[in-house]
Amino acid sequence: MEMFESRAGSGSESSPHRDVQDQRMKLKAFLIIATTLLALHKPAPAADKSSTTNAIPGWGIAIDPDGDCKIEKTGDAVKVTMPGKLHDLFPPNSLMNAPRVLQPVKGDFTVQVKIGADFNPGTTPAPGFNRAFHSGGVLIWQDELNYVRFERGELVWPNNRNHIYFAPSLQLRRAGTYIEEAGPPSRRQPVFTEPATWFKVQRKGSTLATWYSRDGKDWQLAREFEAFAGEEVQVGVYAVNTAAKEFTVTFDELKVTKE
Repeated sequence: MEMFESRAGSGSESSPHRDVQDQRMKLKAFLIIATTLLALHKPAPAADKSSTTNAIPGWGIAIDPDGDCKIEKTGDAVKVTMPGKLHDLFPPNSLMNAPRVLQPVKGDFTVQVKIGADFNPGTTPAPGFNRAFHSGGVLIWQDELNYVRFERGELVWPNNRNHIYFAPSLQLRRAGTYIEEAGPPSRRQPVFTEPATWFKVQRKGSTLATWYSRDGKDWQLAREFEAFAGEEVQVGVYAVNTAAKEFTVTFDELKVTKE
């Protein structure tokens, strides 16, 4: 009888069962506190550098697939700076990583922009490539297999120093297939000596018309063709660099008119 009273009487602290419960409760409380502290001090996950996007008022969404370009709005203009690495939109080379700024449009539209840059890629290609190329232009984009590039650019082959000028250059891709190209009368001599060129693309029904200008007033038709009839597309600007030197393009006076 005394033994029974000594185990279960007034002193519950002497109960082995209660001791175990207390230890479990203390352990549980410790684990909760430790878990909370770890969560508070857990470092934030690293930003995904493979692709970044950012909204630019009046221009659309800035897309930087490799996350290594600088796309910034300066006043009313947008400046795109690319390092001396491969940045292109060219499926045969499996390169679709050029920085661009795009906005959606439906129906008939006109997109017009002023493009300024020091188009001088030099003679050294970016690592892993065979030619140095700089360009900037207007992009009509449906997806990676269907788009129009309309641009000013310069290309240098390093072995024979062959310098080719693109102003304007037109590239249409439909279902991944190369369709059209329109260039200046001569590619051996500079077509544009001005630091800036104006480009314009108009869609009316199923027809896309591409225009260029030296002053933003007098326009010359480059080419008309059929593409993207009635489909919603993304329109805007883009830049390409396949040279080992940094390249900066400034886009200004953007006008996107829905008709």
